[in-house]
Amino acid sequence: MGSALISPRRNKGGKDIYSGMRQVRDGDICLHLTDRTAITGISHIAGAHEEFRPSQAGLDPEEVRIPSDEGYRVWLRGYRRLDPALDHSAIIGREFRERLLSIRETDRVYYDRNLQLKQQGYLNPVPPELVDVLDEAYRKVSGKTLTEIVKEDDTMTPSPRWDTFIEWAKRFHEWPQFNKQERDYKLKIAENIEEAKEALLEDSPDWGGKLKGAFGSPNNLTSWRAHAPFLELIESNPEELREALRRLWKADATLQERVRGFADRVREIGVQQGVDQEHRQTYGNWRATLASFLLLADDGTQ
Repeated sequence: MGSALISPRRNKGGKDIYSGMRQVRDGDICLHLTDRTAITGISHIAGAHEEFRPSQAGLDPEEVRIPSDEGYRVWLRGYRRLDPALDHSAIIGREFRERLLSIRETDRVYYDRNLQLKQQGYLNPVPPELVDVLDEAYRKVSGKTLTEIVKEDDTMTPSPRWDTFIEWAKRFHEWPQFNKQERDYKLKIAENIEEAKEALLEDSPDWGGKLKGAFGSPNNLTSWRAHAPFLELIESNPEELREALRRLWKADATLQERVRGFADRVREIGVQQGVDQEHRQTYGNWRATLASFLLLADDGTQ
């Protein structure tokens, strides 16, 4: 516990359900859900995943549930036991039920629609909205949030890799061609999206054409395969798509509420059109990617 995470590469059916092990980065926070009953500890990810053979580490592959003797390992550091632990029953109570179900609609999480544990591939992402719920739940049992515990932990020291990254980022930014090659065209993309936003909010009939144009050249921030079905909705469901975009672009709510409203509405339309599940499997949370891209209309410099 707290030393390392290990998993097979694939499940018995050959499916890549352990992809989360390949997505961790140095410094990420790991919450340990122990014996399917409580979050009992916190660790820090200590580097990227590595290929792992239990037999070479003196372990029995069957005992560690890696029967093929081929798996992944992620090292951890700074394990800290939570006292008190955060019992799962404190998370799934009536107070948080609607929020937990809403989160599940847009993100892959560790519980099902009945709020029962349903871990997908051993290591599961915790989106910001779920962090908020866990923080509130833990404050009720301990008087402190998990986020506060992480911030006061002196084992969370900067990684030498960050020093290297910052050094190369600094060099890149000082490159004479930086603005021309990496910044100017992105500001043009933001300008194009802003024009589409203004057209839509002003009920201009050419908002659809401007939106399609924003996804065209010089855009290289989104894959055409991912956004093509979204743009088709301009023709097949224009009013529904207009409503979804208004939820995102009208600054009459918090940013979180705007993104969630947009994502929820696009999901509903996508389910009707039969594209949502297909795109989630191929492109992950494609609606969040679209929301991030379209929010360049607010301020392309941030």
